[in-house]
Amino acid sequence: MRLLQVDFANYRSLAHTELLECGNFNVLIGKNNSGKSNILSAIDLFFRYFRQVSGIASPWSQQHLVSDRYGRKDQQPIKLSAALLLDDDELSPVVAGIEEESPQLRHALRDAHDYHRLEIELCFTGGPDPVGYVASVALVSDSAPTSQKMLLRLDDAVANEIAAKAHEASTLRDRREALAEAGLAVGADDYMRFKDRRPGMSTSLLLRRLNIHSEVIRDVDTLIVESADYASFKANIDAMVLDHDQIITRVLQTPITGTFNIFAGETAVVPNYITDLLSALGNVKILHLGDRREPIGQREAARLLQLKMSRGGGPLLGQIQSTVNTLLGVSIDAFAGDGRIVSSRETTAELDVDDFLVQLNGSGIREALRLILDVEFAHPSILLVEEPEVHLHPSLEHAVMNYLFAISEKAQVIITTHSTNFLDSAGTQNVYLVRRMANLPDAATTQIHHLKSGEAEVEIPGELGLRLSSVFLFDTLIFVEGLSDESVYRQLCDGLELNLSRTNVGFVPMGGVRNFTHYAAGAVMDFLHKRQVKMAFILDHDEQSPDEINRLKALVGVTAEVHVLERREIENYLLDDPYAIAEYISSKRELGGLGPVSIDVPEIQAVLKDECDKLRDFTIGRRVIKQVCRPWFVSRSALSDETGQHLIDAVVSELARLRAELDKLEAGAPNLVRDATEKVGAEWEGRKLQLVPGDLLLDAVFKRYGVRFRKESDGSRLARLMDSSKIAKDLRGILESIAR
Repeated sequence: MRLLQVDFANYRSLAHTELLECGNFNVLIGKNNSGKSNILSAIDLFFRYFRQVSGIASPWSQQHLVSDRYGRKDQQPIKLSAALLLDDDELSPVVAGIEEESPQLRHALRDAHDYHRLEIELCFTGGPDPVGYVASVALVSDSAPTSQKMLLRLDDAVANEIAAKAHEASTLRDRREALAEAGLAVGADDYMRFKDRRPGMSTSLLLRRLNIHSEVIRDVDTLIVESADYASFKANIDAMVLDHDQIITRVLQTPITGTFNIFAGETAVVPNYITDLLSALGNVKILHLGDRREPIGQREAARLLQLKMSRGGGPLLGQIQSTVNTLLGVSIDAFAGDGRIVSSRETTAELDVDDFLVQLNGSGIREALRLILDVEFAHPSILLVEEPEVHLHPSLEHAVMNYLFAISEKAQVIITTHSTNFLDSAGTQNVYLVRRMANLPDAATTQIHHLKSGEAEVEIPGELGLRLSSVFLFDTLIFVEGLSDESVYRQLCDGLELNLSRTNVGFVPMGGVRNFTHYAAGAVMDFLHKRQVKMAFILDHDEQSPDEINRLKALVGVTAEVHVLERREIENYLLDDPYAIAEYISSKRELGGLGPVSIDVPEIQAVLKDECDKLRDFTIGRRVIKQVCRPWFVSRSALSDETGQHLIDAVVSELARLRAELDKLEAGAPNLVRDATEKVGAEWEGRKLQLVPGDLLLDAVFKRYGVRFRKESDGSRLARLMDSSKIAKDLRGILESIAR
């Protein structure tokens, strides 16, 4: 079950706004007090309702405050609507439940298994005694968003009646449980002591000492006074419990006067498939980590120590220790403390980080550990994190970002942040800009804007005031061509167990090799070199000639290393593990609701060869384009010192020179194509998978199975699945050199 969309109305600063197109990893950015935390709180409230309420309506007065309503207007209803993606295992019980309760509707449900989008509206009424209720539940078609099957629709009046009935039953049930507990708490000796109490001594005072619930103290007191002996007292209290059982049954069986709509039509009874569906929502594991998190310490140490001492807990402890070491570059362990007893069942436990008590470590390590351990212990389905970068050094920010991104393979992640490191589009499926906009005279409204990749580059810096100075906090800077390259290199390093956090490595995306001279400018190189920052460039080979590669290396001299891949681009190295490609295609199909598919390695290898051969002419064309589409310039130096007629003559001469060069290029066009064809042909059979554009080849293979390969989001995921033994020797050498 995954969130696709959430609509908010009248909740705190969210007058009316939407969180659209939610992916596995989602980032909310914006200034302080823009409403980011309110978005996460609203999502948490949506699922918390289903955890706490077993029916479709319930009083909410003790759990909801006037201050949670937009503009503090008590009469305004709060509405939270969510669209969720159901997999086949989650959808099938719903369809089966409808068919079981209404067999006559099977014809209407013939296409229901194509309705994987579940839309639910939750409403909290206004007034002094608010009611929370499920206003509507619908299944929406995968292919036709306007086609839906309404499973439930409820209005305020019926919701209030159902909630009143639920409240009455809940009150009686609490009282019944309190009576039963009182019957167990009062023993024969207690009964005699109460009977023999001194004149004026209150039985109520004695009952409170036994922790008897205050709601039933008077009833128990009366029964003690009226009962002839202890046996009579026990019989009377058992009879009172039985009376409450009968009253509860009568209340629950009494039909409501109003009706509401379900799939089969109007009814006054909630169908089981709705109850089961709402119960499934209540079982969704939500972990909401606020910006003010409890300091790490005794509780976490005790849990780790329990794993260490429990049979079967060792592997899980080892996994947590390995995760922490990989991400943060530190070792953790838990030990029994100095023997002091905390309670009769618990001794003190201590958490060590690199042989020091966790309390003696810096706030960055403690905060990162806090987040990692919370997630590892909870295993949430949806993870909500406010400002995960708090107290973190930029290198630790990257480590935490990569951890959260990895977690998003199994759990949906939504974070709020001010950090640039969490805005890397290679690791971020969705970025949302959150703004507080002036709306009404007495309130401001939070608006959520889903940023596309082009908008992000323009709007994020202006909104957050980003600075490039953070890159100078790393010990090693690796300049790569694109945003997606960094995430791929990091995943490959993880696979090779190269710890970039320990060596404090940062990446700088250049936006393509065309910007190499900008980043490799002498002043920049000299400045970083003086600060003893190790620098390296990793460049795609593309269609560059040996002379061009040597020219790039000469630009940086000895101040930085320049590594040029032997293959066309980094994606070409991802072709070396057909098993990983097959596994990732299957997972993408399942995530997209297309269903599983069985793909073996020989099949992937055959498809790779077939699609690669189709790109042969395209590969030749790229080499020709490289020659033809280079910049053509009029020489500025040839014109700068000329005036008058001499300037005119110089302009004419330069234009004539350019015209002659273009004429020469035109005359040699057949040779360009012939030379490119011959060079590609000579290498094709032995190196075809290294020559073609790797991202285009992967996309062509993925399309064979109904999905797409996007290098910005899929490259790092595919790299994560690669067997480290499949990483090519030349690439392994580059990665090992930058991680030293």
